[in-house]
Amino acid sequence: IKSTVVLIFALSIISCTQKGKVTLVAKQNSPREKFAVEKLAGSLKEQGYEVVLSNQPVAEGEKQIVVGDLKSELFIEIKKEYPSLDTLKKEGFSIETSGKMIFVGGADQSGILYGCMELADRLKAGGQLPQAIHVADQPQMVMRGTCIGLQKTVYLPGRTVYEYPYTPENFPWFYDKALWTKYLDMMVENRYNALYLWNGHPFASLVKLKDYPYAV
Repeated sequence: IKSTVVLIFALSIISCTQKGKVTLVAKQNSPREKFAVEKLAGSLKEQGYEVVLSNQPVAEGEKQIVVGDLKSELFIEIKKEYPSLDTLKKEGFSIETSGKMIFVGGADQSGILYGCMELADRLKAGGQLPQAIHVADQPQMVMRGTCIGLQKTVYLPGRTVYEYPYTPENFPWFYDKALWTKYLDMMVENRYNALYLWNGHPFASLVKLKDYPYAV
């Protein structure tokens, strides 16, 4: 019985790492890049890859994903092959393969994030890393966001139009950190870069003016 249990356990370990080891090379110079690497690493693990983090490329024969700014030294050689990568604008990214290496480069930190998200999406859709990929993209719209209304459909007792103080009692969801984390993750997945908090009249709840105390 013990030998059977050991065999089953060993097989489960093999099945979890059957796709082999992938070294994720990234400097993680900013919170945005760190977040991107964490998301990509999580997707790789979900698909059965063993993930190793490194801040330097490893031997060329090993499977690795290089993540970073297109202006860094990590992308000098790949840009010689694809010189158009230098023309990517704000928030643009590229994903290129060279042998067993995948290069995920961004024109800026947002570009790095979107490149990692794109590769993670393709990994999820295909179940494995692509053997060959050549993708370069950038947003067509500068501002991409969602709008959240911070007011109610009825007057509050003792208050008039647009008077909706932002208290936990009036807007409990506004103070729900777990909900906001889930919502912001959704925004990242859909490549939004702006969040608008909307109110019909800001003076009622947001702004205090010395000459107009009755406005609050």
